[in-house]
Amino acid sequence: DSVRTAGPVPRLAAETAVFAASAADVRHTVVAGRHIVRDGRHTRIEDVPRALAEAVAALHH
Repeated sequence: DSVRTAGPVPRLAAETAVFAASAADVRHTVVAGRHIVRDGRHTRIEDVPRALAEAVAALHH
């Protein structure tokens, strides 16, 4: 339900979702049967911005 993903021909729906969608369009992500994102929230990392900042900082050391 986003203008970024509106109107693809059915055979290109997956490509459109991958290449046109943004984080705001993702509500649920399931990997190997496990919910990683549910209702827009990461289920395994409590503070995603902090974890990202720490990972980026580790790359600069």
